[in-house]
Amino acid sequence: MTSEGLDVIRRLHRAYQQGDLEAVASQLHPDVEWRAPGPDRDWDCRGRERVLHVLRDRAERVPPLERLELVDLGEDVLVGLPTEEPWGEPTWYQRVRVEDGLIVAIRDYGSREAALAGAGPAGLRGDRSSAPPP
Repeated sequence: MTSEGLDVIRRLHRAYQQGDLEAVASQLHPDVEWRAPGPDRDWDCRGRERVLHVLRDRAERVPPLERLELVDLGEDVLVGLPTEEPWGEPTWYQRVRVEDGLIVAIRDYGSREAALAGAGPAGLRGDRSSAPPP
């Protein structure tokens, strides 16, 4: 799966860079779940349309990112994102799960170490009891 996952994330990033939100939508499962736990920002974003709404909002406020760090973690892909100007080294991380060619789950982490140690997005779809607590 991981090669597929890396390819899907690369396609999504390329489409986002070009402002092509239709192409971004084509990489997202209709029931995609994006979870961002944390003491100061704890939210769940569920469904393709809601995720696209968040991405549209970010596209208006944040210039396109030139590069991502992508690491194959087996079932998941680690995505490192620069969040501070100048847009250099990653400072925010996500674990992304791809199934059948579509992104089904995203979980944000505040550091690379936390993302690598985290349980990933497992449990975000379906049985939420297996998801790590926020």
